[in-house]
Amino acid sequence: CIRNPYGTLFAPLYALNARLEFHKHNEVFYIPFSKFTEIPKDSVLTKIRVPLDEWEVAVFKRFGPSNILTEMSAGFVFLANTQKDIITNVRIVFAGKILFSSKEIENKIIGVRLPVAERYISTVIEETAEYLNENGIFSEKEDILKNQFLNLLRLSLEQLG
Repeated sequence: CIRNPYGTLFAPLYALNARLEFHKHNEVFYIPFSKFTEIPKDSVLTKIRVPLDEWEVAVFKRFGPSNILTEMSAGFVFLANTQKDIITNVRIVFAGKILFSSKEIENKIIGVRLPVAERYISTVIEETAEYLNENGIFSEKEDILKNQFLNLLRLSLEQLG
């Protein structure tokens, strides 16, 4: 509930499709975490509802200085499920100074057979870097964050075996 909500828990809650429950006078309403930007006027956050989905691969990394949020602080989440050695679901979220999640990138990974070939991982990383550059997701000043994101994505894909 801080001014810049992209703190440590933002990436995991976003990736898990959490919903926020607010009370306003006698009214209760929900906002999906993916739509949350600020607490609605005259409302109180009363619950955070997290779906109980199970994920076979779950990676969470927080980077930046300990015990403080700065421009270089960020959270990274990679979730994946497989079925019969095929990736069936993936969620990738980066939240720091910026919020980044792309269904387009996730969809490129869904349907890939395990173990994931190193060549395929390199292709995904190259295409993701190109996507980030073309869409101006990270500024030049944020190259360190972009590189950390790409390295964590690579490590997560390698964990799929």
